[in-house]
This record gives sequence, structure tokens and C-alpha cells, in this order.
Amino acid sequence: MKYSIISLLSALLLLSTSCEDYLDVNNNIDGPDYVDDYLYLSGIQQNLQDRYFDALYVTNSLTQMWSNTSQTSYASHYNPRATDTGALIWRTVYFNFGMNLENMINQAKESKRYTIVGIGYALKAYGWDMLTKLYADAPLKQAFATGLVRYDYDYQPEIYEQVREWAKTAIEYLEMEDNTVYGNQVSANDWIYQGDKAKWKKFAYGVLAHNLISLSNKSDFLTKYVDDVIAYANQSFETAADDALLSVAGGSQSAPYTAYNNNYGTARGNLTYTYQNDYAVQVMTGTVPLYNDEGLRVKREAPDRSVLTSGNPADTIQYLKDSLFVTYYPYELQPKQIICSAWKNWMWEPDSKVTYDATNKVFVWTPPANYTQSGDYDPRVVAKLATVDDGSFNNISNVNAVQINRFIGATSPTGTLAPNGNTVPKIYGRTGTILNGSNATPNDGKGRWIYHDEAPYVLMTCAEIKFVLAEAYFKKGLKDQAYAAWKEGVQADLDFTANQLRPGTSGQIAGGDKINKATFTTLATAYYNGPFVSGLGAANLTLSHIMMQKWVALYGWGSFEVWTDMRKYHYDISYSGDYPKKGDGWDTERWISMKKDDSPSSNKVYKGFYLMPTQNYEFRGAVFSIYNEGSPMYRIRPRYNSEEMWNVEKLELLKPISGMAENYHCSIPWFAYPGDYPESVE
Repeated sequence: MKYSIISLLSALLLLSTSCEDYLDVNNNIDGPDYVDDYLYLSGIQQNLQDRYFDALYVTNSLTQMWSNTSQTSYASHYNPRATDTGALIWRTVYFNFGMNLENMINQAKESKRYTIVGIGYALKAYGWDMLTKLYADAPLKQAFATGLVRYDYDYQPEIYEQVREWAKTAIEYLEMEDNTVYGNQVSANDWIYQGDKAKWKKFAYGVLAHNLISLSNKSDFLTKYVDDVIAYANQSFETAADDALLSVAGGSQSAPYTAYNNNYGTARGNLTYTYQNDYAVQVMTGTVPLYNDEGLRVKREAPDRSVLTSGNPADTIQYLKDSLFVTYYPYELQPKQIICSAWKNWMWEPDSKVTYDATNKVFVWTPPANYTQSGDYDPRVVAKLATVDDGSFNNISNVNAVQINRFIGATSPTGTLAPNGNTVPKIYGRTGTILNGSNATPNDGKGRWIYHDEAPYVLMTCAEIKFVLAEAYFKKGLKDQAYAAWKEGVQADLDFTANQLRPGTSGQIAGGDKINKATFTTLATAYYNGPFVSGLGAANLTLSHIMMQKWVALYGWGSFEVWTDMRKYHYDISYSGDYPKKGDGWDTERWISMKKDDSPSSNKVYKGFYLMPTQNYEFRGAVFSIYNEGSPMYRIRPRYNSEEMWNVEKLELLKPISGMAENYHCSIPWFAYPGDYPESVE
């Protein structure tokens, strides 16, 4: 091959020219090694969708909020080996946040852009708090050390302390004078508070409060932590306007990327195998059942049909009412319900009217004239749970019609059948295949409530913080203050629930909530002023009222924290001593002893809650995996593809149970021990 003089000269010129201009192979414009600090923020925040995509599937099942026919291992309290399911938050904190968050913080520090530094530390504290509550012990000091292929684990007390240090550092930077002119650099990339420093400070105080409240069952809580919890919570969220909500772009089927939609929306189809659990229905409809001494639900007797021959219309109406009650609630109920009363009291008023709707083939009740809402009905059930009733959305503005919607839930954490044998509806409110808005009707549209393509991701709410404050006051013996904070928590969740309503359209079977905001507000006002909230009184407030209202407030989005609460109270397992263990709480046959609802001495927190292997309890009896050795699940295994592939020798050193043990997922975290970790378990 011959080369011209011109081509040779051109080659020499290229070789002699600076690589910076022509051949800089180290500067990839598609993968830059440096970006401005604010450009990190959007991506870091949007990675918080991993909470919904992975970990919530696990904890919603563990807390009996949801039944899942796909993640059956976790629903049965077993964490299988060789899987990354449930471990995505591990990847989020170490990789997706990872050096991106470190670089953002360090670059912003160097340029004195203190607002970005403060937001970064708040997110860092939040992420690590979430990580340690899910996985307990983890590499902290060496987390981002270079030159290592194996990383030492740090125990939970150190991680907890570091979380608080980062949250306090966030507050310090957010309080510093920041003279930077950001324009829209922060506001356009902050999907939570649009750069509002005052709200980010409240968020950081919220991290501090819900970090420490997880220690409320430890022996030194009252001497070491309770006053700090109260101080932090009182500087955190004040109303639902402070709620930490991560907005999404949305767009449903027209979105350029499916992930622009909320993970719970119809466009992504991730709730195909998800159903509400029967326990959620019992709690939110006031139908926690009464159990007999053998642990069986006490069945109601069917009404006497002979009254139908009396010729008295009043007898017929009463028979219809009693029949409906027995059909819908076939069991006797606990005399003291915590959240609300069973169904709608006005239906049983002697002057209520009954007519038959031939089109929908149902009886319709009309309350007596001049009836005043009693406040025993909690309207949050219509938003948070699914019902097949009012499928055409004709009654979303009818206060009375809304109250007779019926709800059923799955009796098994891995099943789809309700106690009456019917199939539980999907989260969106129909029993059929989930169909999004691109399909002909009937379909589920864009979803409903927080299960909607355009719903924000919920990170922390005022209601949560108020219940944290109520628990701290209650543990300190300050019942008046506890009651006041608790009422504020209920109101905050009523407001949060209303704010997220996305009502359907009358006559169109195309998704949405089956209650509108005006109707919800009417019922919410009556509920708040009724016997279960304002009428309860400080003297009657119990720990169950606080923790079960928190359970309802965090339903569907905050089961991380609910699972933390349930573990620190050891799932209401009946045991003696400091914490349950084999032979004292569960046995070698893998049966678990549970506290009874109506036993004054048991101090049961979650009324009606029973783990699956509770022997002789109806709809219970499925024992845990043999690898659990009788214990329920207390932590999620760290990410398989980092730890069990590369860090085995460090995992093996963990105490009191080795990280490579088959029952490591049953190792009780430090926050749930009254004292320090024991050296070993029996």
C-alpha cells in the first residue's frame, strides 16, 4: 500500500497534537468522571423507588399487610439463599447512592454550597437507617475504602450512632448561611422538597426520631434515649404539608420510560401477585375476631328464619340485617376494637330503611332521618383497601353508600382466598387481570390512591413522627402528652390519605378511588370527633392504640418501620425472660406461642395478629421452614451477589449467629435485644 506525503504529514500532526484535543481516551463524554454536584441529586433521589420495587414486597408480607403469591418465601418468614430478592436496598445504599452521594457531598463542601451538603447528609442518614433496620450489621467504616476486596462488618450500635451523626451534620449544614445563587439547580433536581431547607431540616430531625424510637423496648431507653426522641420529634414534621413525598414524572403508557411511573401503578404491572391480607381488613373495618380457649374464631349463629312467617315487616327487615351481618362477619368480634367499630352502626338502627336494588342485586340501607354520623367508621379503609363494590363508581360522593362497601382479605400470606372462600380483589379493586388505561373498559386506568402511575413515593409522613412522639411520651408515663400527639398523628394521616385520593368517574369502569375528597372529609371529621379518637380520652390510651394507628398510617408504603416495631415487640410472641428463643416462644416442632388478645396480663400490642405457625388457631398452622428452627424472620440477608459471592469470610465472623448460617435471617438485631448482643444463641 502506498501513502501520499499529505497523509503522512496528517498522521504526524495528529501524533504531535495534545491528546486533550484529539486522543484523550480518558475523557469519555458519555461517561464523564466529573459532574457538577447538583446533577447527582435527581438520580440519587429517584433510586429511592427501590424501597417500593423490592423491600416493600418483603416487609408488607412480613407485617401481614399484604398477601403475595410470588414472594412466598418471605411471606412465610423464610429468606432463601442465593437470591438478591429483598436485598435491593443494600445495592441502593452501597452502589446507587454510593460514590455518587459521596462525590455530591464532597464537591459541594469544597465549593461551600451548603444547601446541597445538608440535603446529601440527610439522604445518607435516611438510607443507612433503612439499611441497618433491614439487614442489621453491615460494613460501615470500610464501606467506600479503596484497594479492598473484603470488607469488615460493623455491628448495629455503631451504625445507629453514625446515622445520627450524619443527620445532625445535615442539620448543621442546612442552618449555615449559603450565599450561592442556585437558580433552579436545586429546585429542579430536588424531587422531594424543591430545595426547601426548612423542610429538609424537619426531615433530618425525623430521621433522628425514628432511628431512636426503634430502641424503645431496650432496657436503657428511658435513661438514655427517650428525651432525645421527644426533642427530635418536636422539631420534625408539624402537619401533613411537611410529608416527604418523592414525586415522579408519570405519563402512564405515554411515558418515554416505564420507570417514570410509580412502581405501584398499573403501567408497570408490579402488583399482579399482590392482595390485601385478612389482618388488614380486620383492623381497618373493626372486625378483629374473638377467639375461644382453643384458639378458634367463635362463629355467630345464623338468624332464625321462622320470623319471616310472622307477617311483620319489621321482623323481615331485622332478619335481613342479621343475615347480612352473619354472612359478612361470620364470627363474634373482640368487644374492644382499636381502630373503628364493626361496619356501620346506623344500619342496625330500628328506623333505618331497606330497599332492594334489582340491577345490582343488593339490599340498600338508608339511615334514619336526622341521623348524625357516630364517628365509629374510619373512611381510610376505602382509600387504603380494595373493594369490588360500587364497580361503576356511582356512589363516590354518597356518604351512606360509601360506608356499606365490603372488604375481604386473604387468610394466608401467600394465598388469594378470604375466610368466606371468595377471591380477594386486586389492589386496584377488581378481581380480574390488571388492565391499564390503554385497554377498553372495564380497566383499572392509572390506578388509585398511592397505587397510581403518578402517585409520589412516600418516604416519611407527619403521622409517623407524631406516633413516634406518642410512643415516647407513653413510655415515659406522660399519658396526656401521648394522647395529644396520638390525636395529631391520626389527624395527619387522615389529611395524608385525603391528599392522595384520585377518585374514579361516575359511570366509567376505568379505575380510581371509590370515594371523593369531600365525602372522605365529612367522614374523617366524624371519625376524628368520634369515640375512637377524640372520645377515647387519655386515660384509655394504650400502647395498642398508638402502634396499631401507626400500622394503619404506614400501610402499604412504610412497612419497613412497622416491621421494625413488630420485631422490637417480638411479634407479640408469648415468652418469659428478655426475648423469645427456642423452647420459650417456639419449639422444636416449629410451633409458636402467641399472646392472646383479651388477656389483661399479656399486654398484646397488635390485637388480632398471629404468626402462621400459631398452633390451633383458625387459618394458621403452616409451620416455618425447617431452617428457621422455629423462629420468625428478624432480618434480611445482605445482598448475595456482593456478600456471599465475595465477602464470605467476613460474614462467617458475625455473632451471635454466623452470617453464613442457614438461619441467619432469624438472628435478632441489636435494636430488639433489651441489652447487648449475646455471645451466642441457645
